[in-house]
Amino acid sequence: MATTFIKRVMRFSFLIVYCLATYYIWSCEAKKDCMINEAVGWFDMDNVYQCEDNQRCCKEYGNPSCCAEKNKWLIVKDQLLLWGGLFGFLSFLGLVVYCRRKDFYVLEGGNPCAKCLGIKPKELLDDEEKPIRT
Repeated sequence: MATTFIKRVMRFSFLIVYCLATYYIWSCEAKKDCMINEAVGWFDMDNVYQCEDNQRCCKEYGNPSCCAEKNKWLIVKDQLLLWGGLFGFLSFLGLVVYCRRKDFYVLEGGNPCAKCLGIKPKELLDDEEKPIRT
């Protein structure tokens, strides 16, 4: 019983070490070296920086950087998320303002939506008046 437990722990620890080693290897590869100042050369390690394999060496605002084109679908997705979220928020805000100005109560009880949600209509006492609907 104890030997099978030890074997399982050893297999699990081996699996974790294997996954960590694979992640380390994948994260360390596919890099290329770039020079900051070509006059100094490759031998000065302060003159060399690394970029991903799919990026190019460039300078932005006078500083060495790695440049890459952003995928067009990512740009479209970001814009849709931004403007769609803004439109949704403003539509919700407009609906709330409309309901408040028109005295339209969605969850009042006499509304068909209230039956779907399981809300029972509010029972009026004898001395209360029924609300006037326009």
